[in-house]
Amino acid sequence: MFARLVVVKCLPDRVEQFERMARAGLRFYRDQPGCVAVYLLRARSDRTNLIAMSLWEREVDLLTARERPEYREAMAGLAETYSEPQSVGEWDVLEL
Repeated sequence: MFARLVVVKCLPDRVEQFERMARAGLRFYRDQPGCVAVYLLRARSDRTNLIAMSLWEREVDLLTARERPEYREAMAGLAETYSEPQSVGEWDVLEL
């Protein structure tokens, strides 16, 4: 299994915009082949810190989903909400 985490620091007046757009993108992911789960996390101590996480059967499933025009449309303009560059991490999910 494969996981992708995107850590974002939002502009204080753009948090709601980010959340709305991220939810749309993550809901799109959820309906795609190979998607296992999606999560949107917000820090309790600072609501401008958020993490979008998606879990996939295979990395190629994520790459295929990201190429779809619907995903690109949902995510257009998202970077305008950031107060600093996003951090993206890709992870292998290990069995317990």
